[in-house]
Amino acid sequence: GFELPPLMFTLGEIEARMVGARMVEAWAGRELARSASEAMVKIAAVAPADRMRAAGRVAIFAPGYRFDESLRTRFDLFVRSIDEKRKASFAYGDAVGAASIRIVRPLALHFWGGVWTVAAWCELRTDFRTFRLDRVGDLALTDDRFVAEPGRALEDYMARVTADRAK
Repeated sequence: GFELPPLMFTLGEIEARMVGARMVEAWAGRELARSASEAMVKIAAVAPADRMRAAGRVAIFAPGYRFDESLRTRFDLFVRSIDEKRKASFAYGDAVGAASIRIVRPLALHFWGGVWTVAAWCELRTDFRTFRLDRVGDLALTDDRFVAEPGRALEDYMARVTADRAK
């Protein structure tokens, strides 16, 4: 549903989009990866051919061999949970292998250069927590919906992260 007026991308801007699309295709969920690929096809259709050829030769890649299909599935489910404001339930193993069952209000996904995490309000801990997607198992969306409540919203999480960094 969006239209862009005719644009003239510089070579650097096209290269940046190519690199970004490659990263999303390699390190994100199926839906986002498909959308990145489709966006590049659309950009290629309107960008000057010489610039697209030059951008295609950019030697910056994002190999996705460590991001398997189970991680893509978890990514997609968390995106859906965030979009639909539905709580998620999953088994979680922490850094030392301690297992727990969590019910959370997913707020955002963050990429840390090799690891995706979901920032969430955790019902078990009644506080914000961050969970690595590669440690999540048996992920399911519940029928429970949530609304942004003061103290439990993404803005509150980001404010806490900012305050913790300032310490």
